[in-house]
Amino acid sequence: PITPPAFPLAPPATVVVSNDSLSTGNGVSLFQLPSGQTVTQSQPLLIATTANINIGGNGFNNSGNFTSTSPSALFQLTDSAASVGGSLVNMNGGSLTTAGSVIELTNASLDLGNNPVLQMSNGSTFTNTAGPVIKITGGSLTADLLGLGDGTQTFNFTGSLLDLTNATVTLRTFGEDTCNNCGNDAHFTLATNEPLLKLNNSTLTLNDNTHNDIGPTKGPNPQTGVTLIATNNSTINVTGGLFGFKDVNLIDTIPQIQLTDSTITQKKGTDPLQPDSLIRMDGLATTIGGSLIEATNSTITSDLDLLDILNNNGGQLVMNSSNPVAVFNGGSYTFGADTDAGSNTPNSLFNLQGFNTDSVTGLGTDQVIKGTNSSFIDSFTGATANNPIGVLLKATGGATIEVKAGAGDLVSNGIYPGNAVRLDSMLLESAAGIIELTGTGSTDFTTVTTLTTAGDAMAISQSKVVSLGPVISLNNGLINVTNGALITLTNGSNMNVTGDLLSLTNHSKINVVNGPLILVTGSAPTGSTPSVSTLNVSGALVNFGGSGGNLIVVNNSICGGACTVTSGIQVSGSNIVIGPNPIKNPGLGSISVSGANTAVIQTTNGGKVTITAP
Repeated sequence: PITPPAFPLAPPATVVVSNDSLSTGNGVSLFQLPSGQTVTQSQPLLIATTANINIGGNGFNNSGNFTSTSPSALFQLTDSAASVGGSLVNMNGGSLTTAGSVIELTNASLDLGNNPVLQMSNGSTFTNTAGPVIKITGGSLTADLLGLGDGTQTFNFTGSLLDLTNATVTLRTFGEDTCNNCGNDAHFTLATNEPLLKLNNSTLTLNDNTHNDIGPTKGPNPQTGVTLIATNNSTINVTGGLFGFKDVNLIDTIPQIQLTDSTITQKKGTDPLQPDSLIRMDGLATTIGGSLIEATNSTITSDLDLLDILNNNGGQLVMNSSNPVAVFNGGSYTFGADTDAGSNTPNSLFNLQGFNTDSVTGLGTDQVIKGTNSSFIDSFTGATANNPIGVLLKATGGATIEVKAGAGDLVSNGIYPGNAVRLDSMLLESAAGIIELTGTGSTDFTTVTTLTTAGDAMAISQSKVVSLGPVISLNNGLINVTNGALITLTNGSNMNVTGDLLSLTNHSKINVVNGPLILVTGSAPTGSTPSVSTLNVSGALVNFGGSGGNLIVVNNSICGGACTVTSGIQVSGSNIVIGPNPIKNPGLGSISVSGANTAVIQTTNGGKVTITAP
């Protein structure tokens, strides 16, 4: 064992281990700076090349004030292996400032076991003025978490937190405080388009990230930078939540979460009362300048939802552009893979819930997602519908998307679980529709973009939706609805569509296996006006186009006997008005029903449907 060096370090002020080994002994830290001492040096602390390092205690115990002006990493390992019996950096009331990374590994491994990389207490402050904070090019990092605080610490990160190339990082969780709801957030300064997490042919594993999200933290000013760029067969494995956004204004116009030829596998967290979605928004509004997520030729498998925004926690997403919220280009995306029969957490791509309701209509007024581009007019009410957004989901290039019903999910108020879009007690104003699927090829139509839902594709409860339409657009696209309707309105919901409701072009298909195409049902809260769910469409039910070959297939036995036929559409229920031309370009597509008792449109409990179809 060696005696830990004392500060100030003798020139060249660096511990260098080359083609050799270093061991401090059990419980002995490598570097120690006591309280009250101030040290500034221009060299790294440790440089190891082709070495074995065994630190029995902490790598650096710092209760003083330490500044490294070197642009090189504080700890550098090349072709080496290191184990640490404590934290790499442990700070108790001290401050640490670096002009470069804290760790740089090159074909090297660093193992901290069940200890954090950075441990901060008693008002400690860590600041790096240039990033990345941790850079690994070949090799691995194993630790309990990256940052552990007691609620009094301050992290000021500049540059990417993780910059990984051909690397593996394994953690229990990303970071946490030892107290409940008392911690200071870490603050990140990122250059334009610079990612908080950068993975290139690398793997990040979080074994229990329950109650812990990765994402930019709140600040008073607009911020540059994005959350994730993962490329070249990178993999993220996580149990619990992954990405979280809270009260932050992100102005970069590229997607905040970017996957290219990469994989995310997410398992439900360990707290049954908090089913962590892949992406979550809470606190005050988060504003972004581009799409929220874009995945290209990638794979996502999640037990739960793609995106949760619950406005009773103040959550809101503001889109500063007309870009889609989520974009999937090729690849495979599965949500709701939860196999826990003891939970009832209806799964969806988008789970959006408001809190406040209008005293007259009883419908939700919270714009859980809204935009900041130009306004348009609700043609049915004459009111100005402010801040429309782009589509929620845009999928292209033969992407396959599936939303499953979890093992414990139950049918609730006539809504089948496993939805692409689930809106509850809110207001949604969309300028470009809600779902858009586009396949590849304009002539052969061999690669179809597919969305499969276990339940209603769109489940809308006690909400108002205003759209310029079409609400759903398919271009060589396919939607399979296993149970329920393509669109279900319940609990007094109101949908106003200026234009056509659906658009199918170039051999597109909607297949409703067990339910109607449209279901409008349920009353609003007592005393509300209007009191029932309503669908108003100024255009056609469907507009067929392109080279033809479009098809809507509906299977059910709703009518019991022969359905009523209105303008050629089989319907069940009252208060259904359909104009003379519900199908535009009927030579380019058709609606197929399984029999005379199959309803394409169904109303119950006083629900109303008006399709002007002039």
